[in-house]
Amino acid sequence: MRSIDYMNRVEAYVNRLNGERRTVLETITQVRFLDLMADELNCNDTATDCEEEENKKYGVAPNLDAAHTRGYAKRQFVLEDCSNWPVFSCADTWGGPDYHGIFAFSVKITEQMKGRMIGFSLDTGADDIWNTDNPQIMVYVNGVLTCAMDLNHHEVILSDCAEPGKIYDIRLYAYVNSPGKSNFLYLKVFAKEQEAEALYYDMKLPLEAAKQMRPEEEKRRKLLEILNQAGDILDLRIKGSDKYRASLIAASEWLKENLYEKEWEPDSPTVYALGHTHIDVAWKWPLRQTREKAVRSFSTVLYLMKRYPEYRFFLSQPQLYEYVKEEAPEVFEQVKERVKEGRWEADGAMWLESDSNLTSGESLIRQILYGKKFFNEEFGIKEQEILWLPDAFGFLGALPQIMKKSGIRYFLTTKMGWNDADQQSDDTFLWEGIDGSRVTGLYITTKNYEAYPERFEKPVREVTYNGRQNASQTMGTWQNYRNKELNDAVLTIYGYGDGGGGPTEGMLEESKRLSYGIPGVPKVKLSGLKEYLQVLDKNLQNKKLNTWYGDLYLEYHRGTFSSIAENKKNNRICEYKNQQAEWLASLLWWMNKKNENANKNAYPKETLDKAWKLLLLNQFHDILPGSAIDEVYEQSDIDYAKIKAMDEEIISEALESLSSNNSEQKNGICAWNPLGFAAEQVIELDKKKQQECGIDKGCSLTNVTAAQCLKDGKMLVTATLPAKGSLYMELSAEKESLDKKAKKEYFVLRDENTLETPWYIVSWNELGELTSLYDKEAKREVLEAGTVGNEIVVYEDIPKDYDAWNVESYYSRKHWKTLAKKPCTMTEAGEICAVLHTELSYESSVIEQDIVFFAHTRRIDFKTKIDWREQQQLVKAEFHFDVMTRTAACEIPYGVMERPTHKNTSWERAQFEMCAHRFVDLSEPGFGVALLNDGRYGHSIEDGFVGLTLLTSGIFPFPDADKGVHELIYALMPHMGDWREANVVHEAGMLNEKPILSLNKPALLTEEKSSARYTMCEVSSPNVIVTSVKRAEDESGLIVRMYESSGIRTNVEWNLEGLCPKYIYECDMMEQKEREVVFDGQRAKFEIRPFEIKTFLLV
Repeated sequence: MRSIDYMNRVEAYVNRLNGERRTVLETITQVRFLDLMADELNCNDTATDCEEEENKKYGVAPNLDAAHTRGYAKRQFVLEDCSNWPVFSCADTWGGPDYHGIFAFSVKITEQMKGRMIGFSLDTGADDIWNTDNPQIMVYVNGVLTCAMDLNHHEVILSDCAEPGKIYDIRLYAYVNSPGKSNFLYLKVFAKEQEAEALYYDMKLPLEAAKQMRPEEEKRRKLLEILNQAGDILDLRIKGSDKYRASLIAASEWLKENLYEKEWEPDSPTVYALGHTHIDVAWKWPLRQTREKAVRSFSTVLYLMKRYPEYRFFLSQPQLYEYVKEEAPEVFEQVKERVKEGRWEADGAMWLESDSNLTSGESLIRQILYGKKFFNEEFGIKEQEILWLPDAFGFLGALPQIMKKSGIRYFLTTKMGWNDADQQSDDTFLWEGIDGSRVTGLYITTKNYEAYPERFEKPVREVTYNGRQNASQTMGTWQNYRNKELNDAVLTIYGYGDGGGGPTEGMLEESKRLSYGIPGVPKVKLSGLKEYLQVLDKNLQNKKLNTWYGDLYLEYHRGTFSSIAENKKNNRICEYKNQQAEWLASLLWWMNKKNENANKNAYPKETLDKAWKLLLLNQFHDILPGSAIDEVYEQSDIDYAKIKAMDEEIISEALESLSSNNSEQKNGICAWNPLGFAAEQVIELDKKKQQECGIDKGCSLTNVTAAQCLKDGKMLVTATLPAKGSLYMELSAEKESLDKKAKKEYFVLRDENTLETPWYIVSWNELGELTSLYDKEAKREVLEAGTVGNEIVVYEDIPKDYDAWNVESYYSRKHWKTLAKKPCTMTEAGEICAVLHTELSYESSVIEQDIVFFAHTRRIDFKTKIDWREQQQLVKAEFHFDVMTRTAACEIPYGVMERPTHKNTSWERAQFEMCAHRFVDLSEPGFGVALLNDGRYGHSIEDGFVGLTLLTSGIFPFPDADKGVHELIYALMPHMGDWREANVVHEAGMLNEKPILSLNKPALLTEEKSSARYTMCEVSSPNVIVTSVKRAEDESGLIVRMYESSGIRTNVEWNLEGLCPKYIYECDMMEQKEREVVFDGQRAKFEIRPFEIKTFLLV
């Protein structure tokens, strides 16, 4: 018989057995239905009383209006009497956008079912592979949430040994997101034919393995021979007869003896298989639906764990666990039991699978801090050593240090296999961060097996974290692994995600058989993640791994640096707001500890935790990058407004308390500097503030260096503010106003388009583009000859796939210029600044800019307001600098990454759009230029060219993405020396964090401390910056975090007279003490390495 005939014969048996695994006993027609979208059920569908009270308190909109929430919060109806519900017939359909309904029916066990394994199946006719639109259903059996059903899990077993007369009351709490009523409900009661099912999987797995192999392979021939011999045993003439059943059992026994229990390849590699369901916290569905997806998925895992004792499961993201704890506490308690047994692994370190390009360093630390804390408090898991980020869109070079100082040794992802041009050479490697910290990097390699890989010019590397746990992917996982010389154990993650319920019965059945080992297929071990890492550690002992330095740049999804720009700006604002609120609340708490009459427990821990968790939630890798649906961003706007309101309340109360017991209050204003360095800063006083402190009466303020009144009534003053401290500016008795005192003329208009400032001679055209920028100190032109600066360019942005995610390299081929709506003219000039105003138009959109030149700093601010009305177009602000350099300094969290400005290799050409945080800088010896921003991340850099992406405007999955009003500032800063010598990091800080104003003199400044200045803690070296101050999680003292910003090893002297602690300890980022710091009562001394982050505990 030909090989193909052997194959066809076996496949015919497998198909026959598949059809005979179930015997349909009954079609359920008596179904009742409660439409949860009906008007009478939704008339009072609003936020809970608690939510309403909180929303009113913080002055923000309700979470979502009734039209959005219809059908949610109705799960309690699932157990109500259904006798009056309408009948739902087989011909009826159901569904609609964000739709909920409840089906009710019963199954009565008959004599025919006695002793058999009885269940019911569901078919809705849906087939969406992403589970964004598929029906997803919670199943209640006799009043108990038992499991969930979906496209992949469409059967529920009611009894392993049915008892006649028993009645099962079934309720289906159903969700779907379909355009209309397009779903059916076909319900059938069946008996599982266990002998046929067992043989089906016994034959299916080796058949699928044989199909992957080339025809000439001996292993393929052997598998087909064994399978055909098993087929010879079968007697399928009369289904259900004694001979039929006996032949099924005999064939299974023969395969067990001749295939599964034989040791075919003792030295075969091992694929460690880990059950998983990757749940996007938001994407093509809103957050509230994620709560239900989590409950359904958790329920399904627990259901299958009861049926398969060998089943091991892993899930990260405490945010999901918290949702389940709130929505279905009985399910959460079952999870805790499985975690205790060791069958359910809760790990992954972070609060959720956050974005790792746009998130600040402090936020990344809090992701881990809150994540680890939850796992420890809820499950008693103290050690979490892996950072689980399978689906994020690239990873910046600060992450290894954050991981290492948080007790995390391993980093796992799949996403780097999605690169569109280049591939790293390793799947197991050392990842080195910008400070030299190293962690072990692991890339999942799961993909289908390829029998003829040579037909591809480049290996296909698009791997998955939604594995199918079959022969092809088991073989492919090993085939695709690139470090076979180091290690013979690889990891696969299997299970459907995003509401797909994780592993299926079929996957678990095939897993059992794969664990025996069959010819040509690596042996599978159903494993926990920690067990796999222990094996990996052992295998890697005394072996040299290759090292990858710096960013893990994903050559794909480059548009996520810019999509939904306002969301990104709000994130940055709230990152700073949270830290400011924490700093002032901590300072108050610390001072109260020393005050016998003060409330020593007055620390808003609960509110701060709420603000941080809300921020961390919105940093999920499909929210912050801008790749979710419109409703996700409606909710995100509400969340950010709530964070700001909570922080403002904390700040206001802290400032009031910090000055409430000061007996020498006078008229004046106090400026608090949230930055970790002293600097001369601009303080803006609106009319209300001027009235409150008395400036409007023609008086002056002390301790200011300059002042200027603007045409809109605002006043600017400059003053040097101490690091993490305050400056009190008292109302002066002098009658002459500040603005009239200012006699210096720093800004001279040479002609209608040329201005001389203390730093530059600048010329512009009617569009507000800089036609010349001459640096007076450097005696050179900043811009490349023949170019203009601040050119606003609009590009066509129509990517091939993934509209919100991608920017393609061809975008630059087609572009358009803006038009002048009003000529650029000077509108302000004084002792502090001069302002040029320009208005531009583009199609239906309008762009306004104030270009601000300062007297006290080289920085030039472009205050920009864009009213954007276009689609699939990308807007950049572009500059061509006359600077000779082959690298650009790009700020990332806690440091700077030097990236090439040339395009010698495919790796460099692929980075045509790159992510940087607050600035990029091009410097040659002695001179350079920085481009700063207050909330934009996408940059294009080549030679002396820098383009800052101001916005994109994709149409999928959010059709009106980025439409509306955007307000932003980007800034140009030519400078002497390089970015280190010019303190560009300081300027970036001042652009992003403004002084906080209060009217009263702080109690910290008393008569004994006659100075108007207070500094909490002052570091001797300008390159070492204090970033975060908070109360320790265990309330033992104050946590202070700082980092070295310039890549320079530094001996630091730290002045702590403003706090006067007794002891100082260096800690890890999880606030565990590591060593005591030498401290003389006023000053501490220590060394800090280049780009090192240090965390200290003050007690």
